[in-house]
Amino acid sequence: MSPEETQLLLNGPALERPEGVVPGTLNEGEHTVGYAVVLFSSILCALAVMVRIASRAALKKAGIEDALIVCALGFKAGEAYIVYAVSAFPGILIHQWDLQLKYLSDTQYQIHVGTIFYGLLVMCLKVAIMIDWLRLFVPTGQRNWLFWSLHSLIWANIIYYASGTLLEI
Repeated sequence: MSPEETQLLLNGPALERPEGVVPGTLNEGEHTVGYAVVLFSSILCALAVMVRIASRAALKKAGIEDALIVCALGFKAGEAYIVYAVSAFPGILIHQWDLQLKYLSDTQYQIHVGTIFYGLLVMCLKVAIMIDWLRLFVPTGQRNWLFWSLHSLIWANIIYYASGTLLEI
């Protein structure tokens, strides 16, 4: 393939348009919706974590689940940054056939990194919730069916998300 043909291919759409689809402008997606979603969800998550930490500090009962929630907030910040970057370029609500091929690999890489952050975020949240349930529903020193069920779920989630994240990386 000649350099001219390569440039023509790279400047063309990343996917062939389906029959009957009117082509949009290349690389032009919606930006404001993505920015609004990132901003709203980030503020909501930060407020929820701050309220949780403040209430636990007032009770003087901070535990491992609170540290996991703060870690989850850090992963949420990483994921929000990726969503913001994708919202900036190429934007959301854009079809692959409206994106130039030369930008496809960067966009896919950003989405890949975002899924890594998301998996770690979900793992921290799930484990924090189940540890909270342990403290709430299982009396201290007892090893009943709920204790073993929650411990099984905690370790199953840790193994699943840790191995999934390592495989994805």
